[in-house]
Amino acid sequence: MTTPKQELNQALNSMKYLANAEDLTIYKTPGGWYHVKDSTFNMILSAPTAKTLTLSINAYIDGYLQASRALKETIAINEQAAALQLEAVANDRDHLKALLERATEAITEILRNLN
Repeated sequence: MTTPKQELNQALNSMKYLANAEDLTIYKTPGGWYHVKDSTFNMILSAPTAKTLTLSINAYIDGYLQASRALKETIAINEQAAALQLEAVANDRDHLKALLERATEAITEILRNLN
């Protein structure tokens, strides 16, 4: 059975790994509040109990993972859109080239008929 403090430390280790921030530390104020701060003492999260801070860290991790997945999906969609745009440009270029060739042939035929 793990204690709330052990769960908090496990959650913080996961947060450090995901955020690539080894400088995150838990501080407990004299009033009993728990805080996650970085090496410059910027407060990242805070809560009145270890259990509540663990829940906050787990929510942070869940949000981070969802955002990572959404970013990957967005990148994939953008890559697909770029590929479709390139295909459309290539099709337009081929279509315009064919029109230009037909127009050139038509002008050549008109000039032949004038002579």
